[in-house]
Amino acid sequence: MFEPRRQDLEKLITDAYQLIYECQKRAALSQDPLEQHRLKRDIDKSRRQIDEFRAELGLHNNDQPSAPGKLSHPLYQTYLTRLVERIGTLNLAPIHSDQPPHLYLEAVYVDSPTSLALSVEVKNGRVVDWWLSRTDQPTANLEVEELKGHRAEPPRYRPEQLGYQRAPFEALLTDKWHNGVHENVVRLHLIHLATACDRLVILGAPGSGKSTFVRYLVLCLAWASLDNWSRSTTLETHWSHGPLTPVYIELRRFVASASFPQKLSDLPTADHLWDYLVSELPGELRFYADDLQDDLKHGRALLILDGLDEVPHQEGELKQRQAQLISLVQSLRTRYGGSRVLVTSRPYAYEGWKLPGFESVTITAFEDEHRLELARRLYCAVGLNETEAQAKAEGLNGQLDKIDPELKDRPLFVTLMATIYLKGAEQGLPARRGALYRESILLLLDRWTQSKPNTLSLVDLLGDKSSANLYARLASLAYEVHNTYGERPGTPEIGEHILYNHLRPLHRKVIAELIPYLSENAGLLVSPGQNEEKEVFHFAHRTFQEYLAAAHLVTLCEKADSFALVREQLVSKPQVWRVPTTLVGDVLVDTGRKRDLWTLLEDLLNSSPPSSAAVGSDSRWWLAWLAATVVEEQEFWPQGDLRRTEKSTCATLVEWLVALLETPQALPPPERALCGRILSALGDPRPGVGTLKRRVNGREIELPALEWCNIPAPPDGKFVVGAESESDNQRREVPLGYSFKMAKYPITYRQFQTFIDSGEYAKPEWWQGFPEEYQPHPLEEQEFEYANHPCDNISWYQAFAFTRWLTASYRAAGLLGVEEEFRLPTEEEWEYAARGTDERTYPYGDEFDATKGNTSESGIEMTSAVGSFPDGASPFGVLDLSGNVWEWCLNEYSNPKALINFNSINSRVLRGGSFIDLSYYAASASRDYVNWNIWGFRSGCRVVLSPPLFAPLISEFSVL
Repeated sequence: MFEPRRQDLEKLITDAYQLIYECQKRAALSQDPLEQHRLKRDIDKSRRQIDEFRAELGLHNNDQPSAPGKLSHPLYQTYLTRLVERIGTLNLAPIHSDQPPHLYLEAVYVDSPTSLALSVEVKNGRVVDWWLSRTDQPTANLEVEELKGHRAEPPRYRPEQLGYQRAPFEALLTDKWHNGVHENVVRLHLIHLATACDRLVILGAPGSGKSTFVRYLVLCLAWASLDNWSRSTTLETHWSHGPLTPVYIELRRFVASASFPQKLSDLPTADHLWDYLVSELPGELRFYADDLQDDLKHGRALLILDGLDEVPHQEGELKQRQAQLISLVQSLRTRYGGSRVLVTSRPYAYEGWKLPGFESVTITAFEDEHRLELARRLYCAVGLNETEAQAKAEGLNGQLDKIDPELKDRPLFVTLMATIYLKGAEQGLPARRGALYRESILLLLDRWTQSKPNTLSLVDLLGDKSSANLYARLASLAYEVHNTYGERPGTPEIGEHILYNHLRPLHRKVIAELIPYLSENAGLLVSPGQNEEKEVFHFAHRTFQEYLAAAHLVTLCEKADSFALVREQLVSKPQVWRVPTTLVGDVLVDTGRKRDLWTLLEDLLNSSPPSSAAVGSDSRWWLAWLAATVVEEQEFWPQGDLRRTEKSTCATLVEWLVALLETPQALPPPERALCGRILSALGDPRPGVGTLKRRVNGREIELPALEWCNIPAPPDGKFVVGAESESDNQRREVPLGYSFKMAKYPITYRQFQTFIDSGEYAKPEWWQGFPEEYQPHPLEEQEFEYANHPCDNISWYQAFAFTRWLTASYRAAGLLGVEEEFRLPTEEEWEYAARGTDERTYPYGDEFDATKGNTSESGIEMTSAVGSFPDGASPFGVLDLSGNVWEWCLNEYSNPKALINFNSINSRVLRGGSFIDLSYYAASASRDYVNWNIWGFRSGCRVVLSPPLFAPLISEFSVL
């Protein structure tokens, strides 16, 4: 087609749109039905002309014109403008009060990483293959591959297997790659996947950026079509679908509206959603509705459904509400099948909401690059120059490295931390999570205490004297909400009647202004919309609700002059009150009452521990966990001169912690582990864990205090080792014709430290026969420095030298005769002590149980106090033989019969698995190895007591 003719047609289309716009305006103002009918006829005629002109231009119904901003009629421009005004700004005043109240979202937007990655294989500088992999799948299969000698890799997927189109990913292949495979792995972001899938659910935790992404995408699409757009948004180069018309629906507002079916038995359809869309259009856009629906029907729109699992529902109605939303989406697929659909939801609730025909992707934690970029953009947005903003962002990120990962893994917390950092960078960020929550709450509360032109602040509206009064009101509200609805996930909705109970204005003449104020001024409370013609609210984040509930709990305890209520709440509903009760300690410290922590501990533990006969069914065990958590999080380590009552409280806490560790299933593994760590700090009195002191040749020495388990000889002097599934430890019968004793626990950090602290670590006697360059073997740092945890970073030579020193020291102290010695166990001894004669798979039975040992599945993610899992004992009562740390045996790995070749540098056998390993390695028949000169393998040791196995290498010990 000649260019002049194209230009003529484009002008005719523009003129036709303008005529439609004028007719729609006149029809909206006219009261004459005949005139309205005539104008409607003119509108239809103009639309038919537009279709003819578009056909001549070669545009199909689902094609966008070449210049959408010029070809779109004014109502389209107005629609986009109103949409941008509604969702396209942020309030950054809490970060920097000198800034204007609203800043553009795109100025601070950072795309979020997802659980999908792109891998590229390159040979000779050319891409020869590429695939997708998931980072959110269990790693068990990967570990199996490692056992087979293969490099562990996640499963490879073609895009079609995961429901994605190939083209958007192929566009990424033009980047520069390295030769190989493993160097070419790129974490995919939301924009990549939204482009590659026309039916996608974005899963993300609160504050992870899922809603921010879809709103940013709306802005990008608006930019592509709006005339005279001066903002800095742009469609990413990966977006290949043109400037679709964005249709943004906040589902909780839709469900709470009059357009949604009021009966749970009535299933919503596309008609209900369309009625809601029309009702939300401003008056001047009423006649744009037909064009909007035309875009939806013909694939020229992007439909965004924000907050799938955040729609309101009453108790007991969740399943029906899920059925309604699933039915709605299916109806939309039928009606608007050509248009792309994006849905957002929280991941922990999505299983019940799963949408047929939709793919899903999960937002993953922010990494350093995301935190740095978001902080830099925030600081630039509030007025810092580029250099200052970059420096501030780097300083913040450095401090974020020191805090819990959960406080920096999403945009919500990064934004709050950036604010706190900017307001008080000299002092740094509070390390305690409670202090961070409090600072965040105060920042949000500040928004409600500032008056706007011609508008009262919330403090003024309620008739309070200060923001402290408002804080107390909100704390009381949070307490009731959490006590009533705390079992529900997320942030429970708060009805108007509950709000009035706690936020009732002192002056009744302004009571009608309260709900509109809260609806229009989001802060600690936000409004999702209406339910039965009334506004509903929830706290902006659950952690704010929990901290404020803790604050009110402290207030109630002050009035009662006792923390008994903390105890009662935790025991009655542990899963509801575990977080708020831990934050009670933060509230006390934040308000200058740290000394009251003693009273809190005393009131929590004012009785004897539960009977061990109750096993794990007694919820009072949570009291010991809470006391331990308060001690750890508030760094409340008893030291110096203590009062008599304080000493008694410490002794009581130790008593509870010991009883807890000795009671099977009293608490889940992570909570048991925390209690073990606090017991370490307070002094673990359990036999076999600590040390003893003896005087030898006029000086006092400290030695490991060991607890023993008797291991009788097996019947007939032989037993079965190995398993058919173990390629390097096949099932077979081996001789073992003697009894021996094995330490109940692995050697603890404190016990091994006695060897180092003795001043005799470097004595040649202990290292005799070893390779010369390792006499002695240099020390490495313990990874987890808790006295009652196993030593976790020692080599085979160090473990063997320790047994020589221990034997000599016990003999010198008169605790051991020459007819016995301490040594490392042989492989056969270790496996027999672990499984006995019944060939059990694990020390405690045939079925793996993550609550009976410290493995990767247990979720502890570090070593734990020895003896923390009493029901994980072997048939002979030996503990920690499954997980925690690997344990050295005497044998060489490839030549198990070699026991006395001390000068060998061959790899030695390790048994038992560790906290970082999967269940396979924790099986009694599983064996592994590590090179003798490598540390960091989470390797410790355990000793046996038996008649001497070797000829004496040491004749006398003059130092002892």
